[in-house]
Amino acid sequence: DTLAALQVPTLLLGGALSPPSVAELLPLLAGTLPRATLRVLPGLGHMAPATHPALVNPGIEEFLLAHA
Repeated sequence: DTLAALQVPTLLLGGALSPPSVAELLPLLAGTLPRATLRVLPGLGHMAPATHPALVNPGIEEFLLAHA
C-alpha cells in the first residue's frame, strides 16, 4: 500500500462535529500512515481551521515543533 510506505510525520485533524465520512476516514488513515498523529477536536466541525483558528493552530504548532 502506497500510504503505508510514507515515512513522514502526518497530523490528521478532525472535528468531533465533522461529517460522518470524516469520522470514518481519519481512523483508517491513522491506522495506515505509520507516523500519523490523529487529533479530534471536541465541539468543532470540519471547517475548524477557518472558523476557530485560535483552537486549531496551537495543536498544529505543537506538532510542527515536535517534528522540526
